[in-house]
Amino acid sequence: MVEVERKVALVIGGGGGIGRTLSQGLAQRGIAVAAADLSVESAEETAAGIVRQGGEAFGLGVNIAKKSEVQKVVEDVLSRWGRIDILINAAGILSRGSVADLPESEWDRVLSVNLKGVFLCTQAAARHMVGRRQGCILTLTSGRGEAGFPNGSHYSASKAGVSALTRTLAVELAPYNIRINAIGPGATDTAMYRGNSPAEVVEARLRRHPLEGGAGKPQDIVGTALFFVTEASSYVTGQIFYMKDPHAS
Repeated sequence: MVEVERKVALVIGGGGGIGRTLSQGLAQRGIAVAAADLSVESAEETAAGIVRQGGEAFGLGVNIAKKSEVQKVVEDVLSRWGRIDILINAAGILSRGSVADLPESEWDRVLSVNLKGVFLCTQAAARHMVGRRQGCILTLTSGRGEAGFPNGSHYSASKAGVSALTRTLAVELAPYNIRINAIGPGATDTAMYRGNSPAEVVEARLRRHPLEGGAGKPQDIVGTALFFVTEASSYVTGQIFYMKDPHAS
């Protein structure tokens, strides 16, 4: 019997929230996981949990707004495993502020992580994938990039950019057998979503999901993510999949 080489995934934002849950879901599917996060401690916690469950993983620290750090992470994964089959861009930040009062520095901070960071990670991984003429990239976007919401011009702009980047690169990378898609999870109960908002405000937002039980949990996204990064979607690229209608209140 021919031994099938284990696939390798690099999960950006794998230290917590949706990124950690996706890392665990990939590992349960037999995929080796490099979890990268701004907090190397959190990334290593994710990896340690996977290893305890019999999977293969390691954690890395990275500031995705810095090209040199992104390149080093990709090089570290290649040095360890020699390949990157899957890239998941799950890192992101969320803040709120009115357009009249939003500091330029906050606009730059959100765009540098949510949009520039996705570009840098995708660029670095794609260079390797182009050489192998295969690969799969999945990015977390948001329906707020399509529908918008008050006090979120910087966040909405960043996510609209991610969706446009996904569609554009899907066309550009298709000749190399590289697929790129995005998921808009909708309101998901994570520490980032809760932020510093009052509990009652967060709970009201989470209840807006039309399905019984309100907002999703990170584990609710795993099945959809696995569809996009496995052979189940081998003929799917350039798609933005929203877990609920982004225009629904």
